[in-house]
Amino acid sequence: MGGYFPGREAFAAAFDPLLMVPANTHTDFLEEYAVFGEASYDLTDTLEVTVGVRVSDLEQEFTNTGTGTSDTPVSPKFVLSWLPQDDLLLYFNYTTGFRPGNVNNNLEFYVGQFEVQIENARTNPAFDDATRAAVIAGLEQNIVDSLSRLFFDGDKLDNYELGLKATLWGGRAQVLASAYFLDWKDMLVYVNDPAIAPGGDSHNVNSGGAEITGFELEVNAFVTDRLSVRLAGDINESEVTEVGVPFQNAEDGNELRYAPGDSMSIALDYSVPVGGDWLLDLHLDHAWVAKQYADSQNRIVIPSYEKTNARATLRSPDQKWRVALFVTNLANDELLRGRDLLGTLYWHNPRQIGLELGYRL
Repeated sequence: MGGYFPGREAFAAAFDPLLMVPANTHTDFLEEYAVFGEASYDLTDTLEVTVGVRVSDLEQEFTNTGTGTSDTPVSPKFVLSWLPQDDLLLYFNYTTGFRPGNVNNNLEFYVGQFEVQIENARTNPAFDDATRAAVIAGLEQNIVDSLSRLFFDGDKLDNYELGLKATLWGGRAQVLASAYFLDWKDMLVYVNDPAIAPGGDSHNVNSGGAEITGFELEVNAFVTDRLSVRLAGDINESEVTEVGVPFQNAEDGNELRYAPGDSMSIALDYSVPVGGDWLLDLHLDHAWVAKQYADSQNRIVIPSYEKTNARATLRSPDQKWRVALFVTNLANDELLRGRDLLGTLYWHNPRQIGLELGYRL
């Protein structure tokens, strides 16, 4: 994805060379070897157990720092499934996830800047000995603080899920439901650290852990041969269980950022035959999303919102041509989707009306 603004050429001479500065670029080399496998066994005619494991060897190299990371994550898997009848499946899953660590490239840049400032302070004729010593000591401490936060470790997730899949109404309806619990360890968070640079600076750190408990439900049904309905909803409770960063100002028990407590959606699809064996597909969907927080302190609130979209698609008899008219954010509401610590607001798009023409080869 790229962008353009009028007059960019006038700034190119000044700004393009900055892209060649190592501190403004970040190149990783990642090498991974993995061994994985799983096996299933029928305990009874209706009960099956599956066990598996994945062992990886991850080696990363960061060009700017001349260093890297080395991880050997082990990811087990356990599934117990019960099929009491052909149209009902109950299951329990245990799986894990892992993300490797990385480097905060901007902190490497600050270290270089602090070193230049130290040299300037040594020769600054405006400083007396006491002032010079104080300035240099502060800059040296900034270097120590930056280097101590230069790298961050990977994080790990344990996922426990209990669910069912059922087919009803002679195959015309399907129900999917699951309850889950996630245990997030050494979670990666993006924070503003007041100890780095004047006014602080944002970077990635490992911050304690969190737990997420929830329930999801989805129902799909063909009410008639032409009308289908999809209902979906979830309840989600997230909680920070351990704060690992003192300056984060979060507290145990806070909710995670951008984790609404519940959401729900409904979608209707209706097909209408038109002249010449053409088909008109009508679609309408509506979503409800509960309030959420944009910061780890749970002070910046993103209000709950509702959003409606609609689409009408005309398809040719051979299903190759299609013409679609669509509308998003039908009510043209102002829907806030994000807000940063500086007060910048990020909005969902206003109402958009569009026309599509497509042909499938």
